[in-house]
Amino acid sequence: MERLQRIMIGNGLLVVLASMLAGFMLMFGLLGGLEIWPGNILSIPTYGTTEGWVRAHSGGAMNGLLLMVIALALPKLNLSANMQHL
Repeated sequence: MERLQRIMIGNGLLVVLASMLAGFMLMFGLLGGLEIWPGNILSIPTYGTTEGWVRAHSGGAMNGLLLMVIALALPKLNLSANMQHL
């Protein structure tokens, strides 16, 4: 059970990391690039729409957190030995 929890928490963290990267793309899309110095914006091309990046950012964060919460709740479910080996 502990091995499964570690795997699920690790996968949840990877999903949250991917959603953070989508958040950077959302920021670049909203601002039009990266401001290196006040008034100097380095244009970074983003693909897709702002709405798509919002969904990728918020959906990934919620799914990753849900996966980690489920992993932490597994010991409280009192599963039988057969169910634990699935």
